Amino acid sequence: AARSLDEALRLSPDWEEPARLRAALASGRAPVVTSLLEPLPAPDEAPKTLEFFVNYACNAKCPFCFNPPDASPELERGLPLTELARRLLTGWREGYRAVKIIGGEATVRDDLPQLLGLARRIGYRSIQLTTNGIRLADPAYARRIVRLGVDRVRFSIHGHTPELHDRLVGVPGALAKIEKAAKTLRGLGVALGVNYVLNKVNAEAFPDTLDWLYGTLGTDDVIVYFLRYQGFGALAENKALLRLSFSEAVGPLRAGFARLRARGARRFPQLIHFAPCVAPDLAPFMLDWTRDPLDAGVGVTAADRVTLPDGREGAIHEVTNSGKRPVPACACCALKDRCLGIEENYAAEFGVSEFAPVSPEEAAAA
Repeated sequence: AARSLDEALRLSPDWEEPARLRAALASGRAPVVTSLLEPLPAPDEAPKTLEFFVNYACNAKCPFCFNPPDASPELERGLPLTELARRLLTGWREGYRAVKIIGGEATVRDDLPQLLGLARRIGYRSIQLTTNGIRLADPAYARRIVRLGVDRVRFSIHGHTPELHDRLVGVPGALAKIEKAAKTLRGLGVALGVNYVLNKVNAEAFPDTLDWLYGTLGTDDVIVYFLRYQGFGALAENKALLRLSFSEAVGPLRAGFARLRARGARRFPQLIHFAPCVAPDLAPFMLDWTRDPLDAGVGVTAADRVTLPDGREGAIHEVTNSGKRPVPACACCALKDRCLGIEENYAAEFGVSEFAPVSPEEAAAA
Protein backbone atom coordinates (compact mmCIF):
# COMPACT_ATOMS: atom_id res chain seq x y z
CA ALA A 1 0.00 0.00 0.00
CA ALA A 2 1.09 3.55 -0.67
CA ARG A 3 2.63 5.39 2.26
CA SER A 4 1.73 8.89 1.07
CA LEU A 5 -0.64 10.65 -1.31
CA ASP A 6 2.26 11.42 -3.64
CA GLU A 7 3.12 7.73 -3.73
CA ALA A 8 -0.53 6.85 -4.42
CA LEU A 9 -0.57 9.28 -7.32
CA ARG A 10 2.59 7.78 -8.76
CA LEU A 11 0.85 4.39 -8.95
CA SER A 12 -0.67 5.61 -12.20
CA PRO A 13 1.65 6.38 -15.14
CA ASP A 14 -0.99 8.83 -16.42
CA TRP A 15 -0.48 11.27 -13.55
CA GLU A 16 1.58 14.39 -13.98
CA GLU A 17 2.62 17.08 -11.51
CA PRO A 18 1.29 15.55 -8.27
CA ALA A 19 2.78 18.49 -6.33
CA ARG A 20 0.63 20.90 -8.36
CA LEU A 21 -2.43 18.79 -7.57
CA ARG A 22 -1.62 18.77 -3.87
CA ALA A 23 -1.31 22.56 -3.88
CA ALA A 24 -4.64 22.96 -5.68
CA LEU A 25 -6.41 20.64 -3.26
CA ALA A 26 -4.90 22.33 -0.22
CA SER A 27 -6.06 25.76 -1.41
CA GLY A 28 -9.55 24.57 -2.34
CA ARG A 29 -9.18 25.56 -5.99
CA ALA A 30 -10.96 23.52 -8.62
CA PRO A 31 -8.83 20.54 -9.62
CA VAL A 32 -7.54 20.26 -13.16
CA VAL A 33 -9.43 17.58 -15.07
CA THR A 34 -7.10 15.26 -16.95
CA SER A 35 -7.13 14.29 -20.60
CA LEU A 36 -7.96 10.75 -19.44
CA LEU A 37 -11.68 11.47 -19.81
CA GLU A 38 -13.32 9.58 -22.64
CA PRO A 39 -16.63 10.71 -24.22
CA LEU A 40 -19.59 10.73 -21.85
CA PRO A 41 -21.76 7.59 -21.98
CA ALA A 42 -25.10 7.71 -23.71
CA PRO A 43 -27.96 8.90 -21.47
CA ASP A 44 -29.37 5.36 -21.16
CA GLU A 45 -26.08 3.94 -19.91
CA ALA A 46 -25.63 3.88 -16.14
CA PRO A 47 -22.00 4.35 -15.05
CA LYS A 48 -20.54 1.74 -12.73
CA THR A 49 -20.44 3.14 -9.19
CA LEU A 50 -17.98 2.82 -6.33
CA GLU A 51 -19.43 3.50 -2.87
CA PHE A 52 -16.95 4.38 -0.14
CA PHE A 53 -18.08 3.95 3.46
CA VAL A 54 -15.32 6.22 4.73
CA ASN A 55 -15.80 6.02 8.53
CA TYR A 56 -18.05 5.12 11.46
CA ALA A 57 -17.47 8.43 13.27
CA CYS A 58 -20.38 10.87 13.34
CA ASN A 59 -21.37 14.21 14.88
CA ALA A 60 -24.99 13.07 15.37
CA LYS A 61 -26.53 10.43 17.65
CA CYS A 62 -29.26 8.73 15.62
CA PRO A 63 -30.68 5.81 17.66
CA PHE A 64 -31.48 3.83 14.49
CA CYS A 65 -27.94 3.95 13.09
CA PHE A 66 -26.80 0.55 11.79
CA ASN A 67 -23.14 1.31 12.54
CA PRO A 68 -21.64 -0.81 15.36
CA PRO A 69 -21.77 0.99 18.73
CA ASP A 70 -18.49 -0.66 19.77
CA ALA A 71 -16.41 0.24 16.69
CA SER A 72 -12.67 0.56 17.28
CA PRO A 73 -10.88 3.92 16.90
CA GLU A 74 -9.46 2.66 13.60
CA LEU A 75 -12.93 1.94 12.22
CA GLU A 76 -14.23 5.24 13.56
CA ARG A 77 -11.56 6.97 11.47
CA GLY A 78 -11.92 4.70 8.43
CA LEU A 79 -9.34 3.86 5.80
CA PRO A 80 -6.51 6.40 5.38
CA LEU A 81 -6.56 8.76 2.42
CA THR A 82 -3.67 6.95 0.78
CA GLU A 83 -5.61 3.68 0.67
CA LEU A 84 -8.77 5.37 -0.58
CA ALA A 85 -6.66 7.05 -3.26
CA ARG A 86 -5.27 3.70 -4.36
CA ARG A 87 -8.78 2.22 -4.61
CA LEU A 88 -10.07 5.21 -6.56
CA LEU A 89 -7.27 4.78 -9.10
CA THR A 90 -7.88 1.04 -9.34
CA GLY A 91 -11.61 1.57 -9.77
CA TRP A 92 -11.10 4.09 -12.55
CA ARG A 93 -8.89 1.64 -14.44
CA GLU A 94 -11.63 -0.98 -14.04
CA GLY A 95 -14.20 1.28 -15.69
CA TYR A 96 -15.95 2.88 -12.70
CA ARG A 97 -17.06 6.45 -13.39
CA ALA A 98 -19.29 7.42 -10.41
CA VAL A 99 -18.47 7.67 -6.70
CA LYS A 100 -20.72 7.78 -3.64
CA ILE A 101 -19.25 8.88 -0.30
CA ILE A 102 -21.06 7.85 2.90
CA GLY A 103 -20.37 7.23 6.59
CA GLY A 104 -20.78 7.49 9.61
CA GLU A 105 -20.56 11.10 8.66
CA ALA A 106 -18.05 11.76 5.90
CA THR A 107 -17.72 15.48 6.64
CA VAL A 108 -16.07 14.84 10.03
CA ARG A 109 -13.03 13.70 8.06
CA ASP A 110 -10.80 16.73 7.60
CA ASP A 111 -9.33 15.13 4.49
CA LEU A 112 -12.71 14.79 2.74
CA PRO A 113 -12.00 17.75 0.40
CA GLN A 114 -8.76 16.08 -0.68
CA LEU A 115 -10.60 12.82 -1.35
CA LEU A 116 -13.29 14.57 -3.41
CA GLY A 117 -10.79 16.57 -5.43
CA LEU A 118 -8.77 13.45 -6.08
CA ALA A 119 -11.85 11.60 -7.40
CA ARG A 120 -12.63 14.47 -9.78
CA ARG A 121 -8.98 14.80 -10.82
CA ILE A 122 -8.88 11.11 -11.72
CA GLY A 123 -11.90 11.54 -13.96
CA TYR A 124 -14.99 10.39 -12.03
CA ARG A 125 -17.94 12.21 -13.58
CA SER A 126 -20.45 12.01 -10.74
CA ILE A 127 -19.65 12.38 -7.04
CA GLN A 128 -22.46 12.00 -4.51
CA LEU A 129 -22.11 12.86 -0.82
CA THR A 130 -24.52 11.48 1.79
CA THR A 131 -24.52 13.65 4.92
CA ASN A 132 -26.48 14.84 7.94
CA GLY A 133 -25.89 18.38 6.65
CA ILE A 134 -24.49 19.81 9.86
CA ARG A 135 -21.11 20.88 8.49
CA LEU A 136 -22.56 21.93 5.13
CA ALA A 137 -24.45 24.71 6.91
CA ASP A 138 -21.15 26.59 6.54
CA PRO A 139 -21.53 28.17 3.05
CA ALA A 140 -17.78 28.28 2.51
CA TYR A 141 -17.44 24.56 3.20
CA ALA A 142 -20.43 23.76 0.98
CA ARG A 143 -18.98 25.81 -1.88
CA ARG A 144 -15.62 24.12 -1.45
CA ILE A 145 -16.95 20.57 -1.81
CA VAL A 146 -18.90 21.60 -4.90
CA ARG A 147 -15.76 23.13 -6.45
CA LEU A 148 -14.06 19.82 -5.79
CA GLY A 149 -16.61 17.84 -7.80
CA VAL A 150 -19.72 17.02 -5.73
CA ASP A 151 -22.75 17.20 -8.01
CA ARG A 152 -25.33 15.45 -5.79
CA VAL A 153 -25.96 15.60 -2.03
CA ARG A 154 -28.25 13.24 -0.12
CA PHE A 155 -29.37 14.61 3.24
CA SER A 156 -30.39 12.31 6.06
CA ILE A 157 -33.73 13.81 7.16
CA HIS A 158 -36.13 12.06 9.53
CA GLY A 159 -38.84 14.62 10.22
CA HIS A 160 -40.27 17.88 8.93
CA THR A 161 -40.05 19.83 12.20
CA PRO A 162 -37.09 20.58 14.47
CA GLU A 163 -38.91 18.83 17.31
CA LEU A 164 -39.05 15.60 15.30
CA HIS A 165 -35.84 15.62 13.24
CA ASP A 166 -33.58 17.12 15.90
CA ARG A 167 -34.90 14.64 18.47
CA LEU A 168 -34.08 11.70 16.23
CA VAL A 169 -30.55 12.82 15.38
CA GLY A 170 -29.76 14.12 18.87
CA VAL A 171 -28.50 17.52 17.67
CA PRO A 172 -30.42 20.72 18.49
CA GLY A 173 -30.71 22.94 15.42
CA ALA A 174 -29.87 20.11 12.99
CA LEU A 175 -32.86 20.66 10.67
CA ALA A 176 -32.17 24.39 10.45
CA LYS A 177 -28.61 23.56 9.37
CA ILE A 178 -29.94 21.30 6.62
CA GLU A 179 -32.25 24.05 5.37
CA LYS A 180 -29.34 26.49 5.25
CA ALA A 181 -27.11 23.97 3.47
CA ALA A 182 -29.86 23.12 0.96
CA LYS A 183 -30.30 26.78 0.05
CA THR A 184 -26.58 27.15 -0.65
CA LEU A 185 -26.36 23.93 -2.66
CA ARG A 186 -29.44 24.67 -4.76
CA GLY A 187 -27.87 27.98 -5.69
CA LEU A 188 -24.80 26.09 -6.89
CA GLY A 189 -26.85 23.75 -9.08
CA VAL A 190 -26.35 20.65 -6.92
CA ALA A 191 -29.04 17.94 -7.11
CA LEU A 192 -30.57 17.19 -3.69
CA GLY A 193 -31.93 13.91 -2.39
CA VAL A 194 -33.12 12.64 0.98
CA ASN A 195 -32.64 9.44 2.98
CA TYR A 196 -35.40 8.93 5.58
CA VAL A 197 -35.59 6.14 8.17
CA LEU A 198 -39.16 5.18 9.07
CA ASN A 199 -39.64 4.26 12.74
CA LYS A 200 -42.17 4.46 15.57
CA VAL A 201 -41.24 8.06 16.46
CA ASN A 202 -41.81 9.57 13.01
CA ALA A 203 -44.26 7.16 11.32
CA GLU A 204 -47.46 9.07 12.15
CA ALA A 205 -45.98 12.27 10.71
CA PHE A 206 -44.76 10.60 7.50
CA PRO A 207 -47.42 12.19 5.21
CA ASP A 208 -46.66 15.66 6.61
CA THR A 209 -42.93 15.05 6.20
CA LEU A 210 -43.44 14.15 2.53
CA ASP A 211 -45.38 17.38 2.03
CA TRP A 212 -42.48 19.31 3.53
CA LEU A 213 -39.82 17.48 1.50
CA TYR A 214 -41.64 17.91 -1.81
CA GLY A 215 -42.80 21.44 -1.04
CA THR A 216 -40.57 23.43 1.32
CA LEU A 217 -37.30 21.57 0.73
CA GLY A 218 -38.10 21.15 -2.95
CA THR A 219 -36.94 17.61 -3.71
CA ASP A 220 -38.80 14.59 -5.03
CA ASP A 221 -35.76 12.29 -4.77
CA VAL A 222 -36.65 10.52 -1.53
CA ILE A 223 -35.59 7.09 -0.29
CA VAL A 224 -37.50 5.65 2.68
CA TYR A 225 -35.57 3.04 4.66
CA PHE A 226 -37.33 0.66 6.99
CA LEU A 227 -35.61 0.41 10.37
CA ARG A 228 -32.98 -2.33 10.59
CA TYR A 229 -32.56 -3.93 14.01
CA GLN A 230 -28.77 -3.92 14.03
CA GLY A 231 -26.00 -1.63 15.26
CA PHE A 232 -27.37 1.11 17.50
CA GLY A 233 -30.86 0.05 16.39
CA ALA A 234 -30.33 -3.29 18.18
CA LEU A 235 -29.69 -1.69 21.58
CA ALA A 236 -32.55 -2.38 24.00
CA GLU A 237 -33.25 1.28 24.77
CA ASN A 238 -33.32 2.19 21.10
CA LYS A 239 -35.60 -0.70 20.16
CA ALA A 240 -38.02 0.39 22.87
CA LEU A 241 -38.10 3.89 21.35
CA LEU A 242 -38.20 2.99 17.66
CA ARG A 243 -39.82 -0.47 17.42
CA LEU A 244 -42.14 -0.55 14.40
CA SER A 245 -43.51 -3.57 12.55
CA PHE A 246 -44.28 -3.75 8.85
CA SER A 247 -47.97 -4.02 9.70
CA GLU A 248 -47.77 -0.74 11.62
CA ALA A 249 -45.73 0.96 8.90
CA VAL A 250 -47.98 0.36 5.88
CA GLY A 251 -50.76 2.71 7.03
CA PRO A 252 -48.57 5.83 7.19
CA LEU A 253 -46.84 4.78 3.95
CA ARG A 254 -50.12 4.49 2.06
CA ALA A 255 -51.35 7.78 3.51
CA GLY A 256 -48.17 9.51 2.40
CA PHE A 257 -48.37 8.13 -1.13
CA ALA A 258 -52.05 9.15 -1.32
CA ARG A 259 -51.05 12.68 -0.30
CA LEU A 260 -48.52 12.82 -3.13
CA ARG A 261 -51.02 11.55 -5.67
CA ALA A 262 -53.45 14.25 -4.58
CA ARG A 263 -50.84 16.94 -5.20
CA GLY A 264 -50.03 15.53 -8.64
CA ALA A 265 -46.54 14.29 -7.89
CA ARG A 266 -44.79 12.64 -10.81
CA ARG A 267 -42.12 10.91 -8.77
CA PHE A 268 -42.72 8.88 -5.62
CA PRO A 269 -40.39 7.74 -2.82
CA GLN A 270 -38.39 4.56 -3.24
CA LEU A 271 -38.72 2.04 -0.43
CA ILE A 272 -35.74 0.03 0.85
CA HIS A 273 -35.72 -2.96 3.27
CA PHE A 274 -39.40 -3.65 2.61
CA ALA A 275 -40.91 -6.81 1.10
CA PRO A 276 -43.76 -6.94 -1.44
CA CYS A 277 -45.88 -9.20 0.76
CA VAL A 278 -46.30 -6.47 3.40
CA ALA A 279 -47.91 -4.06 0.90
CA PRO A 280 -48.31 -5.49 -2.61
CA ASP A 281 -49.82 -2.19 -3.82
CA LEU A 282 -46.53 -0.44 -3.01
CA ALA A 283 -44.29 -3.15 -4.48
CA PRO A 284 -43.53 -1.14 -7.66
CA PHE A 285 -41.74 1.41 -5.44
CA MET A 286 -39.71 -1.14 -3.45
CA LEU A 287 -36.01 -1.70 -4.11
CA ASP A 288 -33.50 -4.28 -2.91
CA TRP A 289 -35.99 -7.14 -2.50
CA THR A 290 -35.15 -9.13 -5.61
CA ARG A 291 -32.35 -11.53 -6.42
CA ASP A 292 -31.57 -9.44 -9.50
CA PRO A 293 -29.32 -6.47 -8.56
CA LEU A 294 -30.59 -4.54 -11.59
CA ASP A 295 -33.97 -4.29 -9.81
CA ALA A 296 -32.33 -2.18 -7.09
CA GLY A 297 -33.19 1.17 -8.63
CA VAL A 298 -32.66 3.47 -11.59
CA GLY A 299 -29.02 3.89 -12.55
CA VAL A 300 -27.81 0.75 -10.76
CA THR A 301 -25.45 -1.75 -12.36
CA ALA A 302 -24.62 -5.29 -11.24
CA ALA A 303 -20.98 -4.23 -10.83
CA ASP A 304 -21.64 -1.46 -8.26
CA ARG A 305 -19.27 -2.02 -5.35
CA VAL A 306 -18.92 -0.82 -1.75
CA THR A 307 -15.80 -0.46 0.40
CA LEU A 308 -16.30 -0.66 4.18
CA PRO A 309 -14.27 1.14 6.90
CA ASP A 310 -12.35 -2.06 7.68
CA GLY A 311 -11.23 -2.37 4.07
CA ARG A 312 -13.58 -5.17 3.05
CA GLU A 313 -15.39 -4.68 -0.22
CA GLY A 314 -18.09 -6.40 -2.23
CA ALA A 315 -21.03 -5.94 -4.54
CA ILE A 316 -23.45 -3.44 -3.00
CA HIS A 317 -26.43 -5.70 -3.71
CA GLU A 318 -24.84 -8.63 -1.87
CA VAL A 319 -23.56 -6.63 1.10
CA THR A 320 -26.84 -4.82 1.80
CA ASN A 321 -29.01 -7.93 1.43
CA SER A 322 -26.80 -10.51 3.13
CA GLY A 323 -29.17 -10.96 6.10
CA LYS A 324 -32.37 -11.80 4.22
CA ARG A 325 -33.89 -15.30 4.26
CA PRO A 326 -37.15 -16.98 3.13
CA VAL A 327 -39.90 -17.48 5.74
CA PRO A 328 -42.68 -20.12 5.66
CA ALA A 329 -45.07 -17.88 3.69
CA CYS A 330 -42.50 -17.73 0.88
CA ALA A 331 -43.10 -21.38 -0.04
CA CYS A 332 -46.35 -20.67 -1.90
CA CYS A 333 -45.72 -17.03 -2.83
CA ALA A 334 -45.90 -16.06 -6.49
CA LEU A 335 -42.66 -14.09 -6.05
CA LYS A 336 -40.65 -16.85 -4.34
CA ASP A 337 -38.23 -17.18 -7.26
CA ARG A 338 -37.48 -13.44 -7.30
CA CYS A 339 -37.67 -12.38 -3.64
CA LEU A 340 -34.78 -12.52 -1.16
CA GLY A 341 -37.12 -12.93 1.81
CA ILE A 342 -37.21 -11.21 5.20
CA GLU A 343 -34.30 -9.84 7.19
CA GLU A 344 -33.25 -12.23 9.96
CA ASN A 345 -33.05 -9.47 12.56
CA TYR A 346 -36.64 -8.47 11.84
CA ALA A 347 -37.92 -12.06 12.07
CA ALA A 348 -36.12 -12.51 15.41
CA GLU A 349 -37.81 -9.37 16.75
CA PHE A 350 -41.36 -9.79 15.44
CA GLY A 351 -41.72 -13.35 14.22
CA VAL A 352 -43.12 -14.20 10.78
CA SER A 353 -46.87 -14.52 11.33
CA GLU A 354 -47.70 -11.21 9.58
CA PHE A 355 -46.35 -12.36 6.21
CA ALA A 356 -48.73 -13.81 3.63
CA PRO A 357 -48.01 -15.14 0.13
CA VAL A 358 -48.39 -12.71 -2.77
CA SER A 359 -51.01 -13.84 -5.31
CA PRO A 360 -50.20 -14.20 -9.00
CA GLU A 361 -52.40 -11.16 -9.71
CA GLU A 362 -50.51 -9.05 -7.15
CA ALA A 363 -47.16 -10.35 -8.39
CA ALA A 364 -47.90 -9.19 -11.93
CA ALA A 365 -47.62 -5.56 -10.81
CA ALA A 366 -44.49 -6.01 -8.68
